[in-house]
Amino acid sequence: MDLNINLTSTGGGSDANIYSSHGIDSLIVSTGMDKAHTLEECIDTDIMENSCEFLIKYLTN
Repeated sequence: MDLNINLTSTGGGSDANIYSSHGIDSLIVSTGMDKAHTLEECIDTDIMENSCEFLIKYLTN
């Protein structure tokens, strides 16, 4: 699987902050959302498909 991995700040919050506050590292896998929680919210289905493929491979190997 050819992945382009980016460390990016989104300026928002995540439930991962709860784990982090307890010293547990976590990873957020993007679903391709853009303009979240606005009237223009949308999702890039190619990114979502790649995220699903990544998770399937990660969890089954």
